[in-house]
Amino acid sequence: MKARVKVYLNERTGLPSVNAPNENYFMPGQVIDIEEIVNGDDYEGISVWYKVKDAGYVWSGGMEGLRGISIDSEKDLNIPRIVLVNKIIVKDSIPNGNGKGVIVGVLDSGIDLQHETINDNIIETKNFTNEGPLLSDHGTKVAGILAANDHIIKGISTEIGIRNYRIAKKNSVYPKGILKALEELKNHKKVRLINMSLDIPQIIFDKVQDYVNFFYRSGIITIVAGGSSKSGTKISNLKNVIVVKVLDNSSLNLDSNSSYFVNSPIRSTSFFGSTKPHDDFKDSSAYTAVTTGLVSRYLSSPGNRHDLESIKLFIEQNSFSMEANLDPFKLYHK
Repeated sequence: MKARVKVYLNERTGLPSVNAPNENYFMPGQVIDIEEIVNGDDYEGISVWYKVKDAGYVWSGGMEGLRGISIDSEKDLNIPRIVLVNKIIVKDSIPNGNGKGVIVGVLDSGIDLQHETINDNIIETKNFTNEGPLLSDHGTKVAGILAANDHIIKGISTEIGIRNYRIAKKNSVYPKGILKALEELKNHKKVRLINMSLDIPQIIFDKVQDYVNFFYRSGIITIVAGGSSKSGTKISNLKNVIVVKVLDNSSLNLDSNSSYFVNSPIRSTSFFGSTKPHDDFKDSSAYTAVTTGLVSRYLSSPGNRHDLESIKLFIEQNSFSMEANLDPFKLYHK
């Protein structure tokens, strides 16, 4: 696979790192052969690097011409398939359901409808912002963890239906959009879960709580991103929700109302046709999606009760107590 260099670009020897030795550089306009896509140092928000054939590593942000890598191109690079549900570690067992019949409202930055691995799951798309084209892949990554199913990644609950509600702009959520999306969800009686891998501004907190209380009374489960064990989010203060946080080793001040994961990167989907149609994702946003996927499997398994208290009990019974050595992808509870 060939790509064109767009800026003077250092060739790093040994590691995909800005600190690795560089004894050579590539000039703008030069075409090089890429043999592998890897994760390396995060530079200017991009952690994807390319291994150059018969040479070292280059930072992907300095390349052009790779916008157009398809999933088939990734397959040619022999990237191993990741089955996410096999990575998650619970105390008892992961439910056998695959999410069939469960509809999830995903309130986020929007989902890339061109991504062939998740577009079959999307049953409705609405944009509650005043922006046009997608500017963030955050929502696409959430959807990938939930439901992706191709030769690169298999999500947690691949048979769910997704109501894709865009309520976030490029760098922030749109308060009016959140309220409009929640109002829309009130009218969809078949929605079983709401995934909010984001925070909310204090100005709409009480109104959001009113919606959550309505969903709770209606048997709709809301799962929210709680930030970290060091710094929480405003949305994590909502009542009648499931809160998911990641562990910060510098502060393990835990609360009994949250579930926890180690903040390890997990494979997901990004913009289709971009330099990285599959990419790593982490923070409580990612693990909120993991938890929503697990709950989707629980709800689609026969014989399980569907009320919030039963689902919280299911999570607690499948969680590990805190240990001296915390393991990635393991579900913890205080």
